[in-house]
Amino acid sequence: MGKNRLLVLISSMFLMMILCSSCEKEEFWSDTYYWDGDEKVAIKPIGNKSYVAYQTSDEDKLIAELSKNGLSLTKVMKGNLLSSFDSPSEEAQLLLSDYKTAIIEGDCRKLESVRPYTICCMSCYLRLSDGRELTPDFLFFAKLKSGSDSKQVEKLAKKYNVVIVGVDDFINCHELVCTNESKGNSIEIANKFYESGLFEYAIPNISGLGEITNF
Repeated sequence: MGKNRLLVLISSMFLMMILCSSCEKEEFWSDTYYWDGDEKVAIKPIGNKSYVAYQTSDEDKLIAELSKNGLSLTKVMKGNLLSSFDSPSEEAQLLLSDYKTAIIEGDCRKLESVRPYTICCMSCYLRLSDGRELTPDFLFFAKLKSGSDSKQVEKLAKKYNVVIVGVDDFINCHELVCTNESKGNSIEIANKFYESGLFEYAIPNISGLGEITNF
């Protein structure tokens, strides 16, 4: 009996170790990630903090709709993405000629009604490896591999319904923005671009990272 109980105890302890290890791994790894070069970085959405971009003409409507749910805009900033380009795309000029960005703190489930008054609305994230809070925006960068054709960028942009703002000559890559009509946010679409195998890198514009090694 004593030997059987010992075997049962050892088996139970071994099973608990496996379960605990699995729980720790599940807590660390996430289905949500971004690519930093060729490194896959796990991140987790923060349910009470979101980023929004919106046209200035919709600001009053947006504020009014947020107030119905006890929410408000914080860290409001005037957008200036087009100032980086001598000749931004026509679509980008229509979308971004006069826009602002902001952070909304509160339950993200309450934001569905405000989407009609925003260009883009997406969650902020937690970097699981070190706990840093990350604030992505609707912009991402995609640099084609040598020998690739820029028409491939246009094809992917159309596939995922994202807007090509232009080509940044300083870092020699395309800059694109996601909207609420895109088939994913800037993190998700940047991943799809990179995983196509056509790009040297494709990375969302994220504050809170410090130095980005790709550039």
